Amino acid sequence: MSSVLIAVSDRDVRERLNLILKNTRCSVHYVGEELQAAESFSKYKPDIIIADIDFTEWFLNQLKQSLIREIPVICYIKDYNARLAYDLMKKGAYDCIVDPLKSLEIVDIINKALSTDILSFEKILKQNFFDYFAALPRIKKTYFSAAASGVFFLFLYLIFTRGVQPKGIAEVPHKNVTGLIAGGHTIFLSDWYTQSVYRYKRDTGELMDVYYFSDFGPLGIATDGKAIWSIGTDMKIRKHMLNEAAKNLSTVGVFPVNLASPGGICIEKRNIWLTDTQLNKIISYEIVSPAIEPSKSDSLKFVAEYVTGNISPEGILKIDENIFLMDGYTGSLLSGVVFENRYVPKKEFSVKLPNERVLSIAASGKKMFLVIAGDKTTIKQIPLSSLK
Repeated sequence: MSSVLIAVSDRDVRERLNLILKNTRCSVHYVGEELQAAESFSKYKPDIIIADIDFTEWFLNQLKQSLIREIPVICYIKDYNARLAYDLMKKGAYDCIVDPLKSLEIVDIINKALSTDILSFEKILKQNFFDYFAALPRIKKTYFSAAASGVFFLFLYLIFTRGVQPKGIAEVPHKNVTGLIAGGHTIFLSDWYTQSVYRYKRDTGELMDVYYFSDFGPLGIATDGKAIWSIGTDMKIRKHMLNEAAKNLSTVGVFPVNLASPGGICIEKRNIWLTDTQLNKIISYEIVSPAIEPSKSDSLKFVAEYVTGNISPEGILKIDENIFLMDGYTGSLLSGVVFENRYVPKKEFSVKLPNERVLSIAASGKKMFLVIAGDKTTIKQIPLSSLK
């Protein structure tokens, strides 16, 4: 049984972490004052530490000065701060978590750090809305039912007044989705913050596999039908092969590209299309496979680039001559064509509510799949025929 030490001053945060970890096979111990840190560390001999910022600094300094084995330290940050998280990880923190604390995200990080089977946490992942509802007092159930009825009629109103609306498939516990691949039975999502690619069952939304990359964060993923391609935070395109038996996503090719800030990636036939969110550009490359020596890896040949004007293209999908873009400024879905050296938008689609953003897009068969973030992150689908 693995031992987890939670070193957090805020009692409320400790209790929330306790609820998340209570159904795991880990033994969980707590410390709320820095004076107790050394004693607790020596007594419980933790395999992993979850700590707030002050405790993280203390533990990292102690671990750096000692000769004991390396222990992963996960830092809790109350408010999202990418620069602070980056600095803490440079100092030695294994990863960072922020409010709101998500069960699956925390379990996933612990799972990676301890190199255990994610199925050991399956009980907590199966908790659902009905468990929560059943535990409510009767009066709150009445209020909740009335509110749910109001939301239902509002939903019907929005469907009939806002035009084409995507159909929800599944909710996922990610706030930093950067890429999407929709297959016949499974869906792949990339998350730059956790530096991972997640594989879900398309019909049920059940998590199947997690593929972690320690050297880069995937900013977009796409497939040519045989391999998965990604664009990373290190300005490189990678080709990955999926080994079903070993549940492994191995990298078989790395290709540096000239981008300032990578956005989305898609593949049409033998062409890779990329976006640059800082320079507001679309760039295309041709995948060149060696015909004489097939054993050698592919190479990429630059084809063209197109400016997108005031559109910050965070995601891209090319279907025939039509190019769909996600605008990073508005979070909207646009369609258009490329003409000479520029992208010409033709139409904007109302596929989201005012408080939502489209995070990623993909296509499979006759449907477009979207990851839309609002109060929750949801995978949705819409017929391609409705986007003409």
